[in-house]
Amino acid sequence: MDFFSLIEKFDNTRSLKTETETEIDAETETKTKTKTKADTEREVMLDDKLDSLKSINGYKGAAIADYTGEILVSDTGSIKGDLAMSAATFNDIFRSAHKASKDLDLGLTETMQILTSDGIVMMACSGEDARVHIHVFAIFEKDGNQALAKMALKKLVPQIVDELA
Repeated sequence: MDFFSLIEKFDNTRSLKTETETEIDAETETKTKTKTKADTEREVMLDDKLDSLKSINGYKGAAIADYTGEILVSDTGSIKGDLAMSAATFNDIFRSAHKASKDLDLGLTETMQILTSDGIVMMACSGEDARVHIHVFAIFEKDGNQALAKMALKKLVPQIVDELA
């Protein structure tokens, strides 16, 4: 047997899967599909939760993130720019506020508001000690209904935690 025939035989042998390997691949594919379906259902549920913010005067967009800043769901609404990147940046600000509040012995940071010349960024946290630690970001026009937005966020966060727990 020449060198090239030997290599061809080796390649053919390597590419054959055992019955067990094929079963494992099929099982992994099924788990992936199931996980994807669960993720989709979670996203739909979370997106439905954002509906309570969308009806507030001045609403521009919102995002729900885990405490690391990973976006679970978002609605870019009328926002110009990269909401995911901005939410990750706001998340870092929120986490810094968590630390600063602890350092000053003020307890846990629950909400934060940033006023800009053209808008309002409201952030709410489920609490570092909650069953699920999430951050909700909502962005409104500068003359949006801040009072209603604060009330909506206060109601929304525990609902999200209950759904994710």
